[in-house]
Amino acid sequence: MFVSRKLRHIYDVFKQKPELGYYHHLAYVIDSQNRVIGGFFGGPQRMILVNPSDVDNVKRVLRRYGSFGSLMSTTAIRREAIEPFIDKLRLLISGPDTFMFFAALNSRYLMLHEPFELSYYRVHGDQVSLPRGSTSIDTLRRFALSAVLNQHSVYYLRNVFPQLSLLPLRHNLLGAYHYNVLGLILLGLNRKLVSSTSIIVLWRSFFDKSPWRVLAGLLGITYIVLPRRVAQYLLVKYYYR
Repeated sequence: MFVSRKLRHIYDVFKQKPELGYYHHLAYVIDSQNRVIGGFFGGPQRMILVNPSDVDNVKRVLRRYGSFGSLMSTTAIRREAIEPFIDKLRLLISGPDTFMFFAALNSRYLMLHEPFELSYYRVHGDQVSLPRGSTSIDTLRRFALSAVLNQHSVYYLRNVFPQLSLLPLRHNLLGAYHYNVLGLILLGLNRKLVSSTSIIVLWRSFFDKSPWRVLAGLLGITYIVLPRRVAQYLLVKYYYR
C-alpha cells in the first residue's frame, strides 16, 4: 500500500530532476491489522545519490550500502533505463528489485534513494523470509524453493551485471536471508555450496546482529562436519511442529 502523497512526490521528483532514472524510498512495516509496527524499512536511513557515469562513486556506494534498492513496491524507474535489458528481464526467475537496481546502474541516468516512508509493507506468517510460516510443511517447502531460486538469481544476475562482483561479502545477495542456507540443507545439496552460503550468511549476521542468520549459518557448519541427516534432523525438529 502507498501513503497518500507517494505518487505526487515521485512525480515531482522526476519532474524536477529530468536526469533522474531511478528512485527508491523506504516503507512503514504494518501487521495483519494494518497497524504500523515499525519504520525505515527497506534501505539505508540516509539520502544517497548515485551517478552511474562516475566509477568511483559507484564503487563507494556499492561497498558501503550494497544493492540498496530492495522491494519493488518502493522503487520507481524510468522506462528508458530498463529498455536495454528487457530481453534479459524475461529470463529472470526471482530478484526483480535487484535487477532494476543494476539496470539503472548501467544507464546514463542518476539514481536517488530517499529515507522517506512512502509505502506500507505488511508482515505475516506466509512470508518465507520470516522464521515461521502458516504451517510447518509449507514453511519447509518455501525454504527449499526460495533457496534454489535465489541461487539461480545470483548466478544469473552476476552474468548480466558484472558490477555484482563489486559487492563486498557483507552485502552479498545470498546473505540477506537465513533460508538461503536452510533450504539447501533440506534438499541435501552438496557441502561446498552449503558451506559457501553459510559463510556469507554468518558474515552478514556479524554486521546486522540477526539471530536467525547466526543460527542458520551455524547449522550450515554442522552440515559440513557432521552427517547430513543430523543437520536435516535438527532443522526439521525445530520447524516442523
